[in-house]
Amino acid sequence: MQARGVAAGAEAPLWEPVFVRAREAGMEPDTFFDAARRAEEYSFDPFDLEYNVALRQRDQPVEAFLYRRAGPRPGAQAFEAMFEVLTVGVPVTRTADTRPAPGLRQQPCNPRQAIGIIDDGIAILHPRFRRACGGSRFRAAWFQTLTGSDEILFARDVDHELAQLATRSEQELYAARAARIYAPGTRHAMTRAGSHGTLMLDLAAGADPRSEPEMAAAPIYAVQLPPQAFDDTSGRMLQPYVVQGFRWLIYHSLVLDRCERLVVNLSLGVVAGPKDGTSFMERQLRREMDRVRSLGCDRRVDLVLAYGNAREDRLVARQPLGPGEQAELGVLIQPDDLTPSYLEVRLTRGSATSDLGQLGVTLTAPDGQSFGGCLPPGPPALLPGRNGRAMAALYHRPAETPAEGPARRAVKTVAFAPTVRVFDGDPLCQSGRWILGLENLSAASMDVVVQVQRDDSPFPRRTGARQARLDAESAHGWQPSSRCFTALTPEGPLTHAGTNSAWGTVPPPRVHAIGGALMRPGRVSAAEYSAEGADWSGLGPRAGAVSETTRSPSGVLGAGTFAAGTLRLSGTSAAAATYTRHMLQALPVTHDAGDPSRLGTRTVTDNPAIRRRP
Repeated sequence: MQARGVAAGAEAPLWEPVFVRAREAGMEPDTFFDAARRAEEYSFDPFDLEYNVALRQRDQPVEAFLYRRAGPRPGAQAFEAMFEVLTVGVPVTRTADTRPAPGLRQQPCNPRQAIGIIDDGIAILHPRFRRACGGSRFRAAWFQTLTGSDEILFARDVDHELAQLATRSEQELYAARAARIYAPGTRHAMTRAGSHGTLMLDLAAGADPRSEPEMAAAPIYAVQLPPQAFDDTSGRMLQPYVVQGFRWLIYHSLVLDRCERLVVNLSLGVVAGPKDGTSFMERQLRREMDRVRSLGCDRRVDLVLAYGNAREDRLVARQPLGPGEQAELGVLIQPDDLTPSYLEVRLTRGSATSDLGQLGVTLTAPDGQSFGGCLPPGPPALLPGRNGRAMAALYHRPAETPAEGPARRAVKTVAFAPTVRVFDGDPLCQSGRWILGLENLSAASMDVVVQVQRDDSPFPRRTGARQARLDAESAHGWQPSSRCFTALTPEGPLTHAGTNSAWGTVPPPRVHAIGGALMRPGRVSAAEYSAEGADWSGLGPRAGAVSETTRSPSGVLGAGTFAAGTLRLSGTSAAAATYTRHMLQALPVTHDAGDPSRLGTRTVTDNPAIRRRP
């Protein structure tokens, strides 16, 4: 299927994923999507119409995930006047305007409870995800792509692939799907012995039907994210697909299959962000959960998130500034980094002023070049490199006041180019110690937070990233656990507090952000990497769960991509998966972990899915 308006043989145009909300609350979904069909520069998935018909409350506006042609759209002005844009994703080249319609849907199964997962590399043929009869527990699985060549499988489709295992290997079947839906050269996790999504799903829902019949009876609904979006650790490309996947899980489980309760595992996150409930991701996940109430009091969705792994990574600093005061922070840009690095500067709500324009931000490169200052909203300030291309850019995004909810505060973002050139003419950033200068130009006190976006994780990303970090004299104390000079001293600006995921602050009660715990005989403690909340960074973790059973080797052992394999992985993502299981299958819990800022008020101490060393 070709994109609308593109002649055969012509180059496919760029399309921007956008999430929009109708301005008129009383507009019917059919009216909105009929207008979308008439707009040649827009396309949409018919699922969005079905979702709004089923879950939109009558006093709420239509909300939809659309694709729009990048660039001028003169024929869509009437349609664009009907909505406000909530977020814009990264432009992609699409070969189809809508996803292919699935085959005949299956009969509802009316399960009492079900597991949902949004991740990368989900091995749908693994024996841990089968029923006692040998059939698949997957009721529906959506393999998202950037190009529009998505695949949607129902239980009968997965059972058909399971039957093919008599003559073909798992590797062959996974490779065949990748060849059908991904562009040549696209990284996909199903060629590796271990994959993030498979291990997370095993910890959350994997079962041997002979020993865990109740868990083995729970159906699974899965969304496999586009690999390119999963690899984009800035989160900008990932967010629209995560939100749309969450909506899809709700629709297929609670609406079509009439499930009573859905527990969704989202073991992903980003470090830098507002962390106050105002980001698109936080707002929209909450709104989708609120929609479920329209289905009746007997329907429920819970969302389990990883609280974050960045406590020891020196990615967060907090610097109070009185009127006229100045401060400096080091920013270490690593050599041989194939990816851009990002840094965000914000004022907390504890500042006496919210005017970020009165905060001067300057950057000085290792060779002494400097740029920045009191940058107003608008075009970025650029620092050119040796080939004339910008090696760093400073942006000022102003505060935004949405139609609903609190305003999103302003942010200044610094983007650093890679330090290794892949193609001739690419921008090239100087590696080394940059200086970030901060100056309060106002007459009011400021509480400044600086966050570096993490870009070197999680497994199995192979992006060639090397993590940028903050630096200060106070960041080189003696660390007994690692026996090196990396400890943060209390009087310095670098801090452990506020290192939690920017997605982990969606308000409760049905949202659970989970910290990671190290379990040793007779002792429970927070894993060294498990993030720590702050008074400015939203909510603390709801609970903790086991993510380490020994200091060495690290992590927990679970299912690999293929039937005979295993994978060991650590992090709060593993803890979130274990807590997901706990919500459906009661697991051992302690209330004596002793660190509520990192593990909440209770900690799950075991998981039958964790493999034990002989």
